[in-house]
Order: sequence, then structure tokens, then C-alpha cells
Amino acid sequence: MKIKRISWTNYKGLADGTIEADGRDVTVYGRNGAGKSSIASVIPFVLWGKVVGSLRRYDDGHDWPDGLRHYAEIEFDDGTRLMREIKDTKSTASMKTYLFLNGQDVKKAAFDAQVQRLLNGGGELVLNPFAFCNLTVGERRNLLLKFFAVASERDLLALPENAELAQLIGRSTANAFAKQCRDEIKALKREMQNIPALIEEQERNLLDVPEPAAIGELQMQIEAAEAKLKNLQTEPLRRQTERTKVERKINALESAIREYSYSIKSLAGERQRWIDEYRHQSALQSGKCPTCGQVLPQEQFAAKQKAKLNENLQKGLAVGAKANGYAMKLADTVHEVRRLREQYADVLQYEVPEQWSEQCNDLSQEISELKDKHARLKALETAAKRARERIAELKAEGKRYGARIFKLEGHAARAEDFQETTISTIEKQINRHFGLVKVKMFDYKRLTGELKLTCEPTLNGVPFSALSKGEKFMAAIDIVLTFQKVFNVELPIIIDDAESYTAQTLTVLPKNQLILFKVTDGDLQIVIEERRVAA
Repeated sequence: MKIKRISWTNYKGLADGTIEADGRDVTVYGRNGAGKSSIASVIPFVLWGKVVGSLRRYDDGHDWPDGLRHYAEIEFDDGTRLMREIKDTKSTASMKTYLFLNGQDVKKAAFDAQVQRLLNGGGELVLNPFAFCNLTVGERRNLLLKFFAVASERDLLALPENAELAQLIGRSTANAFAKQCRDEIKALKREMQNIPALIEEQERNLLDVPEPAAIGELQMQIEAAEAKLKNLQTEPLRRQTERTKVERKINALESAIREYSYSIKSLAGERQRWIDEYRHQSALQSGKCPTCGQVLPQEQFAAKQKAKLNENLQKGLAVGAKANGYAMKLADTVHEVRRLREQYADVLQYEVPEQWSEQCNDLSQEISELKDKHARLKALETAAKRARERIAELKAEGKRYGARIFKLEGHAARAEDFQETTISTIEKQINRHFGLVKVKMFDYKRLTGELKLTCEPTLNGVPFSALSKGEKFMAAIDIVLTFQKVFNVELPIIIDDAESYTAQTLTVLPKNQLILFKVTDGDLQIVIEERRVAA
């Protein structure tokens, strides 16, 4: 589609004016301030109501009549006419806008719908070469991702060949996962750097390690000293207990001696009484009946006397025998007492030595010193054991850290390779739609793992912001043509400040109607021309 005619009245300091392009290229020449940019802004004003600055270009000191009407109209080669009119008032807040489609006053919705149909929904992107580059980075990214339907990182992770990496990454992103791996690697390397110093610290505990034989010998000395102390402490009690036992036995025997002596003495008196009785009985010549008192006959008396004497004799003999038995026991007991006193003379005479307590204290002190030395040696032995265990743990940790680092570096490299593949894939999918321009969608630094989302058009590898004016024009034309292809339209290209663009630069426009605005030294001049640059 091409523009057939552009007209305006009281627009931004311009009076009435018309450009009869009839679909041909137009170049508007004029000095600065002649109104070229005002004419260039007619198209966005009509289509979208955009006004750069004020409709009253010369506001200061100029008396604008109340009710002055500013309007501009565009006619396309398909016969569509669009006109936007603004009724001026003293108060800009009360200015009213009127919209016309093919000469008929219409509502804004109908007007905007017609603009959408003409541009096929492309808006400024399909008319203004610099519209895309004037957007924010986020807006540019969203447009490209929306219109070109590129594969996302999640789409690429869903491919069978990336199944293992997708499982590792989970719900994260490749860049975040790689950074996480790199951060963990740094932390592990810091830990590994500390291991040699920690091992050296533990090895210092191995310098004064005692020999096991020395500890064993010291233990034997302690046991011998403790046995000696125990014997020294228990000897008085043992000796006193033994003396008490012997004394108790002697006392019992001496008690028996006294009893035997008493019994012998008692039996001696009894025997004497029987002897005296026997003698008395033997001296009797006759006797009386103990019942009636009559003198007994001699034969009867003699028989009774004989029986009595025999009884006395037997009793006397019995008492004598009993006394002899006690006498024998007494002699045996006295002998036993004498024997015990001789046998246990040292026990019976034992007394606790005066140096006993001092000896016990000295031996206890010796044992305490031995135990302290033993405890120090055991502590050194225990510390050495723990040091060996810790050294083994540290070495094992170092191996685990190394294995983990190796594994993480593999994961990070895979994620980074995938990240670069993803970036390359997304950028290729987008850039295949452009001719000259290549859009950089990511600013990725592999060494640091830093990933910044961007959307920077480039030309021959040079960012748009660093291009010359002519190069920017070439890049902008390539971009607007790309969006015209996206929206399936062919529309005029309007370029302001085009004086620096060469004929060679314009070779990127083989078909589109071109409307240029260039600075010259003369007055405003509008030139209608056929395309002078061959495709």
C-alpha cells in the first residue's frame, strides 16, 4: 500500500498544504525550521493522534482565534481517506478531536479499526523504521519472542537428548544451575585449600607420641605400687586381727585352766570327805538302828559297815578319777597356752610401726605421680589416635571434594554448553527473519556465568547504538521491512533527517514508497519523483 495524498491546514505553524504523491517517492527539502519535521509528523498525527510539541508551533505572542481548526488528512492508493481534526480553544484542556473516514465523521473505535486494517495490526512497527529501536529492551524482547515464536529454554530441555540435563536443572534455568554449580565449586575449593593446613595442625599431635611399651610398663609400676600400698595399709589390721584371734584363744584356754583348777580343788575336798567318812566308818565297833535306836547285832552291823565302806570307797575312787581327768586336761591346757604364746610371740607383741603413716603417704604420693604421668601419656596417645583419624577424615574429605568438584564442573560445563546452544538457537530462530540485522538477545559471559537478557540490534557485529547515522538507517530499514513481512503489509517508509543517507543506503528499499525529509539552504520544497535507485 502507498500514500496517494497528504494534506493539512493550520498544522504546527503550517497553513494549507498538500503533497500529491500518487504512490511515488517524495523528498521534502528545506532549511532548519522551515517545517519539514512538521510535515513528517502528519502521518503519526492522523493515524494515532501523536503530536510532538504543540499544534500551535508559534505559541508565544501569537494570537490564535478561538475555535481555530487544525486538521490533516491522508489518502491511500486503495481510496481510503483518514482525517483527524482538532478544534482549538483558549484552554487546551477543552480542545476537541474529530475523526473522519472517507469524509464521514466516525467514532474513535471505527477510526482505529480502519487504521488497524490498513496496517494489518502492525502499528508504528510497520511504518516507522526507528519504532522498534525506540522501545525498551523488555518491550523489544517480548515483541520478537511473540511474533517469531522461538523455542524457549524449557522447550529445548524437553528434547530427548537433554533429558538428563533437564533432570539436573529441575525447575531452575541452565544459567542459574550453572551458577549454582560454579558457586559450590568455589566453596569446595576454598574448603580444599584449608585441608593441608588442617592436616599439618593434626600432625603436630604426632610429634610426642609415647611408645605403647612405655605406657604398659608405667601401668605395671602403678599396679605394683598400689599392691604394695594395699599390703602396707592392711598389714596392721591383719596383724591386729590375728593377735586378737590368738589372744581370744589363749583367754579361752586360761578360762578353762581356771575352771579345771577350781574343779580339781572342789573334787579334792569331796574326796577328802569320803576318805574321812571311810576312816570314821572303819573305826566303828557297833552300831544302832537308825530307826529305833537299838544296838544292832554284830553280824548285821558288820555286813552294813562293809557295804558302807565299799560305797565310800567307790565314791572316793570315782571322785579321784574325775579329779585326775581334770588334772590331765589342766596340764594339756597349760601346755597349749604355753605353746601358743611361744608360737605367736611376734603376733602377741605386734605394735603399729611409728613410720607406718609416713610410708603410706609416701607410697600414695608416688602412685599419684605415676598415675599423672600415665594420664599424660594416655592423653598424648589418645590425641595421636584422634589426629590420625582426623587426618584420614581430612584426606577423605579432600578426595570427596575433588570428586564433587569434578562432577560439578561437568554439570556446569554441560549447562553452559546448553546455555550457549540455547542462546544460539533462539538468536538464529529470530535472526533468520532479518536480512542485514542480527539481534543479540543475551549478553552472556561464560567465565563469570553472568547472563543478562538484552535485545540489541547489530549490524556487522556492531551494536545499533554505536552505528553511524547511515548504518542506523540501514539497520532500521531492515527491521521495519522485517515487521512488514511479519504483518504481511507493504507500506511507505518515512525518514526524517535523511540528508546524510546516500543512494547506496537506499538500495535496501526495492519496492516501498519512500518519503524523505532533507535539510537544504533553501525554502521548503516538495519534490515528487519516481524511484531513482534500482533494486
